[in-house]
Amino acid sequence: MKVEIATTKDDILQAIALRRDVLVKEFGYSQYQDEPDRYDLDATIYIIKENRRVIGTVRVRKDEGIHRIQRVAIDVKHRKTGVGSLLLQHTVNEHPQLYLLVPKETIPFYTNNGFHLTGETKKGKIHTYFRMQNF
Repeated sequence: MKVEIATTKDDILQAIALRRDVLVKEFGYSQYQDEPDRYDLDATIYIIKENRRVIGTVRVRKDEGIHRIQRVAIDVKHRKTGVGSLLLQHTVNEHPQLYLLVPKETIPFYTNNGFHLTGETKKGKIHTYFRMQNF
């Protein structure tokens, strides 16, 4: 498997479709507020494909002078296969200082990949996120 930047219209649309499937349908984030959003225009979208189909994606953009990981989505059939770790390690190699906001259930994954907790925040009435960073 190889990580690449989504540069074609098809790759970008597949990445957004995967994010909708995972982030909106599976985890219940609001389609109207969260997916896609205006930040896709100035972000780098990394993808992993299998047979020309995007099976994993992560978005990185500069926020507060630091690169921020957002919109991590892995196809359900490819979870726990190393796709997420490969995307994350590639992202760390490209952008050594990173932070992200994560739901509680994903903290162990990011901790195992070199990130540590630095705070907690609420978004709306339902979602609590934990800030993690690798520096």
